[in-house]
Amino acid sequence: MECNKINTDGLYQVNTYVAAIYESRWYVGQVLEYDKDDREYDINFMVAGKNSFKWPAKPDQIWIPSSDVLCSLDEPIKQGKTRNMFKFSGRDLEKVRNLFYRL
Repeated sequence: MECNKINTDGLYQVNTYVAAIYESRWYVGQVLEYDKDDREYDINFMVAGKNSFKWPAKPDQIWIPSSDVLCSLDEPIKQGKTRNMFKFSGRDLEKVRNLFYRL
């Protein structure tokens, strides 16, 4: 897992899981595209549950400035009977919280 206070533009590849800030909160999602001219990432965000995350019924996709991407995350582990719930490591989530609350 790579976490930076200030990231390098274009650092995160397509399909990488990241934590990013949107409307003063942090969320996790997957990078779909990077626009090097605008220095923004197109991210599809997940919905947080009690102890896991899932993809929403309707994609929650938005362009985020590269300065609002906190860090990359290791790929989550699928869980549950239908395997449509995902869990990120506690270490990853702790790093995200630490970076977010330092801002």
